[in-house]
Amino acid sequence: MSIVTTKLDEKLFITGQISVDDLAEIATAGYQSIICNRPDHEEGETQPTSLELEKAARILGINFIYLPIEVGPVSTRKIESFNKLLTELPGPILAFCNTGNRARALYELN
Repeated sequence: MSIVTTKLDEKLFITGQISVDDLAEIATAGYQSIICNRPDHEEGETQPTSLELEKAARILGINFIYLPIEVGPVSTRKIESFNKLLTELPGPILAFCNTGNRARALYELN
C-alpha cells in the first residue's frame, strides 16, 4: 500500500491526508470505514473536501464519517463522538487528518 498507515490497535489505523485517488487502494486493503478528522478547506483548494471523499468512498462500499478537529484543545464532545464511532463502525477503520496526529490524539484521549 503506498499510503503509509500506523496501526493503533486491532481495529484502528491512522494516516495523513488522503485523496479521492487513494480510495480504491484503501478499499483493496480492506478498510471498511474512514473517519475524516481534518476540517474542510484547511489547506485551501489543494485539499479534497469531505463531501468529495465521502461520495467516492460510498461508491466503493466504505463508510465515511466527517468529524473535523481544529488544531488546539479537543472538546469532550468530539472525544466522545470519536470513541462512539470506534465502537459502532465496522473495522478496520482508517482515521486521517493532515499528518495523522489529531487522529492519534483522539485515540490517546480515550
